[in-house]
Amino acid sequence: MRLHHSADVHRTLRNGLVCALVLVSVTSAGLLFDMANLQEINIYTVFVLGILVTAVLTASRLWSVVTSVLGVLIFNFLFADPRFSFQAVNFGYPLDFVILVGVALLVSTVASNSERLAYRTGILLQTDQLFLKASGVEEILTITVQQLLNRPVVVYAVKGDKLDEPRYYGAADRADDDRAAAEWTFKNLEPSGARTPRFSRAGFLYSLIRTEDRRYGVIGVAA
Repeated sequence: MRLHHSADVHRTLRNGLVCALVLVSVTSAGLLFDMANLQEINIYTVFVLGILVTAVLTASRLWSVVTSVLGVLIFNFLFADPRFSFQAVNFGYPLDFVILVGVALLVSTVASNSERLAYRTGILLQTDQLFLKASGVEEILTITVQQLLNRPVVVYAVKGDKLDEPRYYGAADRADDDRAAAEWTFKNLEPSGARTPRFSRAGFLYSLIRTEDRRYGVIGVAA
């Protein structure tokens, strides 16, 4: 029992250290890029990569969300105009934030199911190379989704107390049941859509993007 508790504490400390080191590293890189007068898209790319590194190395949903939230807040405060505020108007906040949290959760799940660290690291390096060719935030997010999940994704962000219009990444068949499935998942906090008893004819499998006390949206992965 004590050994199990000790292992959990060690894992938590390790993951917390990874999260802290990643955030310090990407923030430092961002400040250097800013001093060199590079475009904000270059800094944004570094933060996205940092979030993915945390998801792969920790394989933890909790630490993936923590890194995503803190990373987005740091980026918006230090690098997005207006500076030193959290208005975050440059990149369509909060939708991009929702997407990053959702992708981090999915990547951490994929990472936890993979026993080959070398394979995961290879995918991460390939993604980094593709980022160098990206021309905007939309393309960065599309690369992230397709490279790490290897299938199309749809995201419904929360607008008020309802789901906003869907945002698709990658081409996929869209069924009539997809919107209904996303709405059901948002209200019932459970997965739905393809390969589930609820709205099984939908083209995507839907999961809720949330923390313990807040719902950010719904993300669907093509079946």
